[in-house]
Amino acid sequence: LATLPDTGHLPCVEAPAAYAAILSDFLKETAHV
Repeated sequence: LATLPDTGHLPCVEAPAAYAAILSDFLKETAHV
């Protein structure tokens, strides 16, 4: 579980860099990248 402070329903729009970092880490940890 990851949270992005100061974001609402569209974290990929409101905090794209933070969202991308969390998504990239998840994909690497689950061997999808």
